[in-house]
Amino acid sequence: MVLMITITAGVIFALLGLKKTFYPMWALLFNVLLAIYAAVMLTPVVLDKFETLGYFGNYSRALSLLAIALSVFVVAQLLTFRFLTAVYCVSFPVILNNAGAGILGFITGFVISNFVIFLISVTPILQNPSLQKLSSDAEAGGSVNSHLISTCNVINKLSLQCYEKAPEEAVEYITEHSSHPAPPVPPSSGAADSSIPEPNE
Repeated sequence: MVLMITITAGVIFALLGLKKTFYPMWALLFNVLLAIYAAVMLTPVVLDKFETLGYFGNYSRALSLLAIALSVFVVAQLLTFRFLTAVYCVSFPVILNNAGAGILGFITGFVISNFVIFLISVTPILQNPSLQKLSSDAEAGGSVNSHLISTCNVINKLSLQCYEKAPEEAVEYITEHSSHPAPPVPPSSGAADSSIPEPNE
């Protein structure tokens, strides 16, 4: 189910890319990658520095990820439009403008959908019975986490970071600290009866 969602999102963004050109779609994809990278790398720091986020309980990590990603993306997109895409007109061959924009659009949709599924996976939402299928698919093999780590590694390498495993450790930190405790199970009647001491004869 996760694969179907990501592919569907990729196709939708690919169709959107066909209506645009290669240059603005490249800028959009880069800003998305930058926003996701910033969200993943900064969330552990934010959660450690601002203990008040614990007020949101199991939703604190998802809210931090979403807030940082949206903030970085909006700022990056505005700066890109102001100083690049709205100022310089870069022309490419027709094939590259069409096919290239579609491919970049597919990658953009695939990356965004993986990030959204990761956001949902670190909240108690997947405990809902209607989402158990999505939960089992997301946890099987850690495919969503591996795709997210690969996404972050792109920007990590471009930023010339010395420590290549930083994105992987950040994702592990977020997932390990988002475990949702299971509701307490009431003792069975037999166990309850056995726990009552018998009177001495």
